[in-house]
This record gives sequence, structure tokens and C-alpha cells, in this order.
Amino acid sequence: MAKVGVGDNAEKLLHESRVMRSIQELDIPSVRQIYEYQEKDGYAFVCFEKLDMESGELLANNELIASAPEKYGTLAGQTLQAVSGKDIPLDFDCSIFRDDDTRNQSVGSFISSWQESVEKVLDFDKDKQDILSQREIDRVRELVLGLQNEIRLTQSKRDDAGRKYFVHNDASPNNIFFDSSKKRATLLDFEYAGVTEKRLLARVT
Repeated sequence: MAKVGVGDNAEKLLHESRVMRSIQELDIPSVRQIYEYQEKDGYAFVCFEKLDMESGELLANNELIASAPEKYGTLAGQTLQAVSGKDIPLDFDCSIFRDDDTRNQSVGSFISSWQESVEKVLDFDKDKQDILSQREIDRVRELVLGLQNEIRLTQSKRDDAGRKYFVHNDASPNNIFFDSSKKRATLLDFEYAGVTEKRLLARVT
């Protein structure tokens, strides 16, 4: 809910409502939008179904992520496998989704962005030696380089021109609701949801 005319929260709500309508049309697992964007008595609101916190869990911070059951990783992986790079029908209106994320535009821009993230994590500092040794850091860099080469090679063999593929662009653990009773995961927060013509990049972003 937001007050109309105060800041840009009402515009953000309208955008979120439009994105969620598209998410539902594409049959991507998320919370259901019960009422789309509406305005009444100077307030704007959108109504979504409530998450059943008694049957699942939201990993809202690093401590919860670190202590989560291993099965949650499997649930997240299965959900992302089904959604990332989902083929969007040619007649579908993609204008609500972002298409300016550098990670989704080319293999080169994806790897450059990824490398920046890797270096932020692995920037060697003597004060971090109790967390990561230099040998561990070198090993991670080696693994990342190997994966990047695989991505370059695999994408060079593909021709996705003319197609559009869905990419969440912010699929971190705290944007996934883990429903233990139904043994499934539900994606949340589609603020950065986008489309790309590179299916592989949608799969790995």
C-alpha cells in the first residue's frame, strides 16, 4: 500500500502489479496476485496471497541461510532449473521486463560482471586468512575461470536470435520461499526480472 502523490511508491506498486501479472501469465511459481493495482481514497494498493509461514520458511538473513537444511538447496535448484531461461512466447508482451542488465546481454558482459563479484568476495586480505586461505582463493579463481571458459564455448554453439528467455536476475536465497509441506520453492521479488536472447545466460545468471 502507498499514498498516491507522495514519492514514487505508487508508481513502484503499479510496476510490481504489472510484473506479477506477467509472471502469472508465464506460469512462473510465485505468490498469487489476488487484486491488481487499484487506487481508493488517495491510496494505492495491490493484494497478494499470504505466505504460509507455518508450512515453510523464508531465509531472511545469512544466519538462516547458513543453517538451512540441505534439501532447501535441492528445492531452489529444481525451481531455478524450471524457470531460468524459460522460453517466452513470441507474441508475449515483454515490455514490462528489463532488458538492460549487462549480465544478460553478451557472454563478455556477463563474465565481466561476474568477475567483479568474484573479486569482491576473494579480494585477498591478511585479515581474512581465518576465513579463506590463499590456496583456497586460488582454487576458487581456477574453478571460476574454468566455468567461464565452458560458458563461452557452450554459448558459441548456440543460436538464440529472435527468441526471448526469462531471467529472474536476483535469485538469491532470501528471495525464495521454501514450502516444506509441498516440497517446492516459490520465487519472490521480481523487481529485476528481465528477458534476454541468450538462453544460457538466463540459466547461469
